[in-house]
Amino acid sequence: MPTGSAAAHARAAALKALIVAAQPPGAPPPAHRRPAAPAPAPTPAAPAPRRRLPPRTLLRIGERLRKAGGELHALLATGLELAEVNLAFAAAVRAPLGEHARVARLDPAGWVILVDSPAWASRLRFGLKAVRRGLEARLRRPVPELEVRVEPAALPPPPRPAPRPIAVSDNTARVLASAAAGIDDPALAAALQRLARHARARAGR
Repeated sequence: MPTGSAAAHARAAALKALIVAAQPPGAPPPAHRRPAAPAPAPTPAAPAPRRRLPPRTLLRIGERLRKAGGELHALLATGLELAEVNLAFAAAVRAPLGEHARVARLDPAGWVILVDSPAWASRLRFGLKAVRRGLEARLRRPVPELEVRVEPAALPPPPRPAPRPIAVSDNTARVLASAAAGIDDPALAAALQRLARHARARAGR
């Protein structure tokens, strides 16, 4: 059977947990013990030795890279061409519009321009002929039809609402007040009394 001192310590620990859960905003936290020192970080393990691939595996990898060389070259050429076109596009449009639009596809039948809002898309369509002439002058080649599409930019996640304080009933306030009168810890008793007063104030009593 637990002694009176052990029961008092258990009751005080339970009351401290209740105070932390129902503490009103702006109230000072109850007294607590200093946290224990963190444990030392474990020593990192030595890296495993690198495994050398057998010659046959290296030959197979080299053969696959040689076969994919044509595709990789085509992808690289498309990326470089798209970067060159976007530089010319940024110079052909005015500064605010260039921050909201970009050339996304270079199809032979027409280039696709993505804009992040309908308002900027309307502005771009209004001067699309001038933009096309500017691209042809800077790239020094014919430019196909330009198609404008709206693709909204990704929005940041909404802010999380502030946590609401836990409501404490008047009955719980009376229990806290009576418990504070029988606790020897002055800091814990004062915190219980503040919590009881806050509960009564919210209840209008």
